[in-house]
Amino acid sequence: MRSGASRLATAVAVIVSSVPLSSGAAFAQQDAGVRLSIRIAGGASQFHVGEVIPIELAFSASGNDTYQMSTRTFDRSGRLDTERFHVSPPGRDPLLNYYQGDYGSWHAFMGGGPDGFHNLSGEPRLIVEDLNEWVALGKPGRYSLYVTSDRVSRLAESKAEAVELRSNTIEFDVVEADAAWQDQVLRSAVSTIGDASSSPEQKQAAIRRLRFLDSPASASELIRLLTAPGDGSRWDFFAGLMGSRHQDWVSSQLERELEAPDVAITERFLTLLAITKSVASHGPAPSSPERDKQQLDAWNARMAERATQFARLERELDAKASALVSSKRGAARAETARMLLSRPGAKPLAGMSPETAASAFLALTPQQQSELLSNYWGSLKSPVMAGAFEQLLERPKIPIPLRELALKRLFEIDPTKGTARIMAEIRQPHLDHDYDAVYVSAKVLGALPNKALPEFDELLARRLEANGDPALGSTAQLIARYSTNSILDRVKARYETAAGKWECKTEDGFVSYFLRVDPDYGIVRLRANGGHCLKESLAEVVRMRRWAEVEPAVIALLNDPDEWTAREAASTLAAYGGPKTEEALWRLLKSLHQQWADREQLLRVTVDTPRDAPAARAAAQFELVVRALGTAQGWLLDNDQITALGNLTLGRVKEYAAHWRWQSPVKLELRLGDDGQFEASVNGFQYRMNDLESLQAKLAQYPRGTHFQMRAFGAENQLAPLVRAVRETAQQFGLVIDGAGR
Repeated sequence: MRSGASRLATAVAVIVSSVPLSSGAAFAQQDAGVRLSIRIAGGASQFHVGEVIPIELAFSASGNDTYQMSTRTFDRSGRLDTERFHVSPPGRDPLLNYYQGDYGSWHAFMGGGPDGFHNLSGEPRLIVEDLNEWVALGKPGRYSLYVTSDRVSRLAESKAEAVELRSNTIEFDVVEADAAWQDQVLRSAVSTIGDASSSPEQKQAAIRRLRFLDSPASASELIRLLTAPGDGSRWDFFAGLMGSRHQDWVSSQLERELEAPDVAITERFLTLLAITKSVASHGPAPSSPERDKQQLDAWNARMAERATQFARLERELDAKASALVSSKRGAARAETARMLLSRPGAKPLAGMSPETAASAFLALTPQQQSELLSNYWGSLKSPVMAGAFEQLLERPKIPIPLRELALKRLFEIDPTKGTARIMAEIRQPHLDHDYDAVYVSAKVLGALPNKALPEFDELLARRLEANGDPALGSTAQLIARYSTNSILDRVKARYETAAGKWECKTEDGFVSYFLRVDPDYGIVRLRANGGHCLKESLAEVVRMRRWAEVEPAVIALLNDPDEWTAREAASTLAAYGGPKTEEALWRLLKSLHQQWADREQLLRVTVDTPRDAPAARAAAQFELVVRALGTAQGWLLDNDQITALGNLTLGRVKEYAAHWRWQSPVKLELRLGDDGQFEASVNGFQYRMNDLESLQAKLAQYPRGTHFQMRAFGAENQLAPLVRAVRETAQQFGLVIDGAGR
């Protein structure tokens, strides 16, 4: 992510070009009602080679609410190309090899940044961009610049129409950077970056100056910063080295630093080394031919070969880094190990010895440990890590989310040790004061296979009866999971002191317990509040095949005056509802349409509309009813029903129905995460399931002969039985499934 490369100015000003327009200004903007003007921020007209050249872009319009501009100022790929900078004589794109080369794995982090919009008026809206981000000017001379932008759009009645803008032209001079000037900039930037009293803005500005300076000394400093503990600015360190004119020198320095015991081999470090070595061996990536098919085929073949060679180079560097971990010291060892364990497709322990992997894991920060246990469990999932997890759990003060993960993962790789730790946690819960009195969740502590743990009955009952227990919700849920009916009377007595008024987690725990040991009483309690915020209890009722007894109470909540209660009811009905639910939802939708058909314009609520206003409430009801009807697990809407749904829907959710129309082949995706979590989606994301049984039930609703195009993501050996089960379901119900690749 590029931090600070584009800075949205909040001030407004009338922008006047710093010099008269050159002949390039003859190309008028395509829309006379909107304007883009540029000037050099600060008014300078002369810069050294490698000096930051800040360009102010001012967007304005002749009428209010006619044009809007995107306020997005960065992209997770490192660069946002909303603007294009046209310099004459031309400079070089410092990151051309990075963005044009097809080297594969590092592109995985690319993606969009957050977006927002601002309605333009006569008061200019300013954005400041560093020209150096797009164009490196390595030679002294006089330069001219104009900017084109597609950031602005015209607000038409039905949609926003893009407007391409062209700015005025400005001129400036670039002079040679002598050694004294470079040294002064370098020393000032390094001092600011290392000064604890510097503000984040001051540090970021210094990092940018260092990045664009592009001298051997600044490159050396960028390498040092790249391998130091991260502060969120590593993109600029990486990009400064990637865009340097001194690529051979950068590559050789990285090679030398690779084996230094106190240098961490980070993801950026390894990627940068791989790219610079690849470019040194094969030259810059060639541009794609635009029209000639024969040339394009040859280019594709060449790029495919380069990608194969690059992947081989990455594997070689991974193996070398793995061999070097044990020679690293302290934080460098931990950071290098973390990088290897989080590489895509890393094998167990990333090729490190168990001792090295364990010691490195324990040296990481709690946040880094949590990330590995959550997102890269496949690389740590080994019985040899049990000792490391136990050492982690011995620490008295670790964040509760990390403690939960460690307990869960320990139980997975060593059930005996995991069971002992879970039972110890039930007896003596750890409290995380930093997380507002949070304890390990009952979901994690409820992972044991035991149907009940009678030895905890008295302990949990006493906790439940104690006043002021901050873990009351967890206690109630542990009782629901493990307690026997021997303490039923005590639990009822405590519950009935505030029956139906406990906070959600506590109420859910109580009712789940009653459903298990006194089912009829549990059903009574569920019906009393329509199952509001009783997620586990409702799931249990479905498993007990007694859903029909509480369904009418849940349907009644669709009209609850509290919007969130109504939304929860709709979500519950979409998950578990049957014919009665479907009928009730259609009836409510028809009633809403009848009430608002002549006042649809009022349903276009804004952020300023009070949530309790009739129009806001109606708009919310349309959304929850339409979502429930269109995404329900219990039925499938055919295209005629989807048409009817669209005809009855008013407001902004009307478009949902159009997206749900389907035809063969229907998209089907399976995903299996490193943590074993299964996810499936059908027809885009219309239907989403988290278990195989629900997916099979949904597929069975489609007409015989329906074709599906299946894609599967995850470890092939773990996906295989899931894919096989889906194909067997398809065969059973006369469906056709093509594909299963990524």
